[in-house]
Amino acid sequence: MPPDQTKNHKKLLTLILQLSQEGPVTPTRLTEALGLTKQTTSFHIHSLHEQGYLMLDRISPRVTLLKVSDYAIRKLGLKDIPLLGEVAAGQPTHAHGQVEEGLAYISDVITIKPGDYALQIRGDSMIGAGILPGDTIFVRPDVPIEEGEIAVVLLPREDTATLKRWYRSGDDVVLVSENPLYPPMQYKIWDIQLQGKLIGRIGGAPARKTRQTS
Repeated sequence: MPPDQTKNHKKLLTLILQLSQEGPVTPTRLTEALGLTKQTTSFHIHSLHEQGYLMLDRISPRVTLLKVSDYAIRKLGLKDIPLLGEVAAGQPTHAHGQVEEGLAYISDVITIKPGDYALQIRGDSMIGAGILPGDTIFVRPDVPIEEGEIAVVLLPREDTATLKRWYRSGDDVVLVSENPLYPPMQYKIWDIQLQGKLIGRIGGAPARKTRQTS
């Protein structure tokens, strides 16, 4: 198979794997996520199914579920973790997640479990914790997050997400930066959603500039 075709298949299968973390994946849901026509999505589904990469589970005459096969995971080396986009370490930023690429074999440097995902840091509010702009962080959803730990926090009313330490007192939640330039942010517990706990980070790809002394 040509390398570019393999890359395209890996991207599409990675997207399906990510969508499956949030619920069953149907052709309609995949079409919406891809932003393509139904015909184009059907072509990709048929191609992946023919190659044994995708299983079609027809649970009713009108509903088909898409599942990535174990063969695809082995054959294409789907050991990567989805890179969903950016998260603000500063002022909150829009929280829409879309798979941009995959980070291959990251399990060689950090213990990754199914469902973990990556985000790229934008902003400098967590520099005191060693998290710098351009870094990639790794997040584990659906686990207990103790007060004082660093978490990705969704603010549904603002349609934004941010990376902060979180503390709770009764119905009040305080999100705290690791940079004195950013004041704590306070919300009611029902106005936030903890999306996952920080489990690791790697430095950003661009070389960081060293401070010059005069």
